[in-house]
Amino acid sequence: MKICTFSFPFRSQFQQKCIDHSVNYLKQNFTCSELNTIEEAFDSSFKKSILIFFVTSLDDFIRLGRCNFSEDNTNLLFYFLPRKEFSQITRELLHPLEEKSVVVAYSYQQSHSLVFPGINKITDTIIHNTVGTKYRGIQAGASVPAFFEKDMTCEYNKIRELGAFLKKHRLDPDQYAGSVAMRYESGMLITAHHTNKYHITDERICFIPAYDQHQDFITWIGPHKPSSETSIAWLAFREFKKADFMLHFHYKPITYSEKFKRYRTHLYEPYGTLAEAKAVVKMFSGTDGFAIARGHGELIIGESIEEIEQKILSILAHL
Repeated sequence: MKICTFSFPFRSQFQQKCIDHSVNYLKQNFTCSELNTIEEAFDSSFKKSILIFFVTSLDDFIRLGRCNFSEDNTNLLFYFLPRKEFSQITRELLHPLEEKSVVVAYSYQQSHSLVFPGINKITDTIIHNTVGTKYRGIQAGASVPAFFEKDMTCEYNKIRELGAFLKKHRLDPDQYAGSVAMRYESGMLITAHHTNKYHITDERICFIPAYDQHQDFITWIGPHKPSSETSIAWLAFREFKKADFMLHFHYKPITYSEKFKRYRTHLYEPYGTLAEAKAVVKMFSGTDGFAIARGHGELIIGESIEEIEQKILSILAHL
């Protein structure tokens, strides 16, 4: 897909430097062009394109919220805001954009009193909303029940139970990100990529009989590709023999809170990579099975569903 970027007027030299760096990186690694006016972004000739808006003020949110976005395009918004304005981002600002399926990527880096996304975050957001998964793999069967020659309702309901817990506590507003995994037989069950965790249906659950860590190659059973966090769950279940469940979700008040910095991986590792998997599993060892992938989201392992739920309730109590 073609990428087009539009940058709102710069308000500081550092802001301009950060956005210019991002645009130049995209030009070097993708087919990318810059738009001179915002009107160009809404030209009917743009179809099946990735439109990226670099926002520099709160007024830009309001202006974009009034625009009519084409459903034929992938619309992404990255903001480069002074820290004071960053703290003033409200649901009222974001809601009109989210209603129009505009992906507002959270910025997490801070420098010179500016809050902005790193290059890896920008690239990850593009990949997540287009290609989706990064691993190599092969589908070894289309039906999990057929593979085991049994009804899987009991096992599937355990996975649904964790999804229902997220829904009950209104965690992970982006219901289609994240995953639920359960150790099973000689492998594991895990939700498929881009599964609505609030409503997990049978066909959205995969069985993973094998994962080649050296090749980052996944073998799966099921009609859909497994979650990008498959490698994390596989390594976690191999490292922690008593852990039978893993839950991954995205809840910004936890992900970016200074209260939980001791649970956060030291570096931002691109999502869905072996590097991220190793960093998260390493964190599990010293944090009682709870880790925050820096700039990404939360991951929890436990021996039972009840243990994971209690861990989350304990974390929420400290917000």
